[in-house]
Amino acid sequence: MEPVESFELYDLENDIGEKEDLSKISPEIAEELATELANWVKSTQAAAATSSSFEEKL
Repeated sequence: MEPVESFELYDLENDIGEKEDLSKISPEIAEELATELANWVKSTQAAAATSSSFEEKL
């Protein structure tokens, strides 16, 4: 599995079209959520999606 190099963060309630990436404005929130996701994946032994695994399903 390839590591993710960057994340995007959107306020879907107010930006349903995902036009404003808030990770650039609030990198601390993006980092906190990335840490929470990594901890969850590790604790559940869940398989994290990769772009290649997604493309295989297309």
